[in-house]
Amino acid sequence: NTDSNGAVQVADTIVAAINDGQIIHEGSPISGYLTLSIGCATMIPQADSSPSQLIEKSDLCLLMAKKSGRNGVHATNDSIVINHSSSD
Repeated sequence: NTDSNGAVQVADTIVAAINDGQIIHEGSPISGYLTLSIGCATMIPQADSSPSQLIEKSDLCLLMAKKSGRNGVHATNDSIVINHSSSD
């Protein structure tokens, strides 16, 4: 249970750990090493909100992370969008 900034901090830590591990990924057209893209979404539940809405938002964020160069984090809530790449 956290806000967007907290989710991004956790996701950035996970991406950094994968990058630091230098896990070989032979045959990948993206990189010789394993990379990770993460989509994070947060919301304050309302009477008409559903878990599927949160999952849809997370999935869209994942697609944005991939479109932004992969190997990074894209997060959103109802008022803010945060995009981090492994080079940030």
